[in-house]
Amino acid sequence: MVDPRIDIDTQIFDNSETRIKLCQMTGGHFRDLMLLMQSAMRQVDDFPINRKAVNRAISDARDGTYRNAVNYEEWDKLAKVYRSKNIDHNEEYRSLLFRRCVLEYRDFNTEGNPVRWYDIHPLIEGTSEFQSALNRLISNE
Repeated sequence: MVDPRIDIDTQIFDNSETRIKLCQMTGGHFRDLMLLMQSAMRQVDDFPINRKAVNRAISDARDGTYRNAVNYEEWDKLAKVYRSKNIDHNEEYRSLLFRRCVLEYRDFNTEGNPVRWYDIHPLIEGTSEFQSALNRLISNE
């Protein structure tokens, strides 16, 4: 149980923007939340975790995990997913899902029916390789 007297935005993080940025960069994936938190905590000697520590954790995860998980041919597929919020149901896209490069989200439409959509992991969006692939896709549309 968490002590209700702890203010997450002043005692754990230096402010709410730092906490929100860290959470946004996980894409809603709990494992990535834990990995980014652990990495950010290694950057500071004591609480609160500051923006610089979070940015370093994000950079380390982006460069050490996600950039290396994508093959050259896959950047264009990621740009396509980013634009369409959909995937082709084949082995290549399942592999991107398995490696958490593409994330699957589920929601309900206005009629209450389940809706499934996809997007790239937020850490991938910040890579130069992805931005180049996205620019290629946009210029070919």
